[in-house]
Amino acid sequence: MEFAFIPGMNRTASADWQGSVRTGRGKINTESGSLKENPFSFDTRFGDQKGTNPEELIGAALASCYSMALSAQLQKHKFQPEHVHTDVDVQMKQTDETWGVGEIRISTEVKAGDLSSEQLQTIAEETKRSCPIAKLLNAHMTVEARLASGAGLTVQNRSAQNSSDQKNSGESHAAH
Repeated sequence: MEFAFIPGMNRTASADWQGSVRTGRGKINTESGSLKENPFSFDTRFGDQKGTNPEELIGAALASCYSMALSAQLQKHKFQPEHVHTDVDVQMKQTDETWGVGEIRISTEVKAGDLSSEQLQTIAEETKRSCPIAKLLNAHMTVEARLASGAGLTVQNRSAQNSSDQKNSGESHAAH
């Protein structure tokens, strides 16, 4: 199945922050208006205060993108997707004095005709490599893909791990 994309398509978002990192407050907006003046703060990120945070937004972006990309990959392989549900867990990790995304776990459940667990595993791996948001993120990423009947599979992102290992060994690579 071919998809036509608009060349140069872009989406925008903005954030305003006032104050120090611990006591300040911010608001997030998107061009579409789906996020409008959504609050974020130290307490929404690291505590239980109502509002959003960058990791939650990354998780939402990846879950929606991965679900759509998986649906497209299923169609490409001649399976008709009936339902795709995806959960994403973005885990923060502290190294030295800085924080980063340590791991991202994708868990997806699919209902698509006579799709087998083995076929789903192959398609889930293809989707992880083709999903635009997954490609953007440079984190160790795992995918658990299961049929709606409950068969579970795990696919690990070896390329992100290899990239991370190479960076740690001092090697550098040019982007292609």
